[in-house]
Amino acid sequence: MFSHWDIKEAYRWETEVESLRKHLVPLAERVERIVILPGNHIANRIVRISNGHIKLKQVIGMARLPDALRERIVTTDMDYLDYTSGGELFYVAHSANYSRQGGRVPVQYAEKYQRHVVAGNGHQIGWQVSASGAYHGIDLGTMADPRYMGYANRTLTTFPVMLQSFVTVINGAVRIYGKGLPVTDWSNEL
Repeated sequence: MFSHWDIKEAYRWETEVESLRKHLVPLAERVERIVILPGNHIANRIVRISNGHIKLKQVIGMARLPDALRERIVTTDMDYLDYTSGGELFYVAHSANYSRQGGRVPVQYAEKYQRHVVAGNGHQIGWQVSASGAYHGIDLGTMADPRYMGYANRTLTTFPVMLQSFVTVINGAVRIYGKGLPVTDWSNEL
């Protein structure tokens, strides 16, 4: 609702916050700790439009989560975080940049910051190895359904089709889950 894109349906703030609660509660039943990065939708829209008065932490607070759950949710004003898994260093990011070529921006970050990078914002899937061969850059896709994203459907585009997907990093091993090649269909592993 804070976007300048044409939206087909009328959204209310209460609906958005309720949706957040409905997604966080089941997630919290499966994971010990949730870390939420602001990304461009919070930083460039809600924070900017509210003149800095509403930040990610306040948005999470508006979701009326039980205290025990809220204590396990960490928010940050940064668009990336350090993550170590299996002795490998990663940045997990909602990057400011994106490319038509999946993995291109994360691999550029990986080479620059000398660590693996898993990043979102391009809403596509991709994996590239850095020029040095030492680091990997992974575009994680989007967990949203592109059919319901007004801006993703309002114009023709040369960008790749957005695919529903997500990434796990466990013991240094990265896996991309989604529908369609080259990712693993998560229903096969459930």
